Amino acid sequence: MSVSLHILIIEDSEDDVILLMRTLRCADYELTFERVETAIEMSDALNRKKWDIIIADYNISPHFSGLEALKLLQKSELDIPFIIISDAVGEEIAVEAIKAGANDYLMKDNLLRLVPTIQRELRKTKMRLEHKQAEEGLHQLDKAIETISIGVTIATIQGEIIYTNPAEAKIHGYTIKELIGKNISIFAPNKIHKQINIKQIKKWKGLTRESINLKKDGSTFPVQLTSNIITDATGNPITIITICEDITERKKAEEELKKYKFMIESANDAIFFKDLESRYIIVNNKTLEAFGLSREEVIGKNDYELMPNKEEAQRNIKDDQSVFNTLNNKETIKFMTSANGKEYWFHTVKVPQFDDEGNVIGVVGIARDITEHKQIEKILKKRNDELERFNKITIDRELKMIELKKEINALFEELGKEPKYKIAGES
Repeated sequence: MSVSLHILIIEDSEDDVILLMRTLRCADYELTFERVETAIEMSDALNRKKWDIIIADYNISPHFSGLEALKLLQKSELDIPFIIISDAVGEEIAVEAIKAGANDYLMKDNLLRLVPTIQRELRKTKMRLEHKQAEEGLHQLDKAIETISIGVTIATIQGEIIYTNPAEAKIHGYTIKELIGKNISIFAPNKIHKQINIKQIKKWKGLTRESINLKKDGSTFPVQLTSNIITDATGNPITIITICEDITERKKAEEELKKYKFMIESANDAIFFKDLESRYIIVNNKTLEAFGLSREEVIGKNDYELMPNKEEAQRNIKDDQSVFNTLNNKETIKFMTSANGKEYWFHTVKVPQFDDEGNVIGVVGIARDITEHKQIEKILKKRNDELERFNKITIDRELKMIELKKEINALFEELGKEPKYKIAGES
């Protein structure tokens, strides 16, 4: 398979260029080349293209030489192998060229070394590039480690600190100078430090754990530690690098979250979060009770999949869509039947939930169980209805008695006697 090779040739003789190309094509190179004769042409070529190698005649013209071309390349700071070829015979010329910075010096009448020389110099260039990239990577890594807010410490297998970054020193209240040479047990409360088993750490691919570290002032704080080993060429551990993160704020947040979770789980109200597809993402115990299902059965599903009464389910989903479309709260009184047949009444408030950019991402719902209240209302209505019926019966009876009393009084009057009963409203 041909190897692509881009060559810049600084030469005034076309015949010599043809000879060079013939030699390289025999080595199965796929050549791209350009011939220049002046400093201006060379500068333009260097700016326009990327070259793998430069071959220059020692004596190009009275106004431009191979050594001047070499200086022009060096001034550009491009890392391109530079080979000088010449008709002149003499060790002094070769020495002069090499001292000036040329990678090699060849005679035009003997180009047998041209291909091996190019191959060698291309390998060297590749190695220099890889080395430079590695150095740049290390420099960037060093800079990152020096500036990150997470602590980094490198210690020997025996625990002696040989490197620590500014963050590690700062979070423990020390200076870097105070830590170098100390044992990592300096971070352990009461100077308790578990000895490291060499056989065990050989198997480490990384060890992450939470612990309590000690500051210089004697106070302690929670940390998350991640340790890895660095081995020598034979695979034996030589150092341990540990990343230390102060998780004080995280622990506080976790404690707060536990409190909120306890409050939510202990609430007598059903509390839930649904996404834009009306799927339940977060639910508390009261919500699960209302569905008569387990958490695993509820999470990721919508009302239509969970509720036996599909009309009730559809109303719930319709309310969700109303919140998403209007971005306003929705308050409703809802009846629902759980999977186990139990009936509930809920006073529900749904509120749109937004992300940091103001986009609606779901709905938070709080549903208060008013089943008992509804049952009391039902009983109260029943009793009111019964009282109304009783009152009606009582009134009808009273009216009937008045009519009877009037008839009796009328009969007494016909007999010329005084009425037997006094009736209210009559004189």
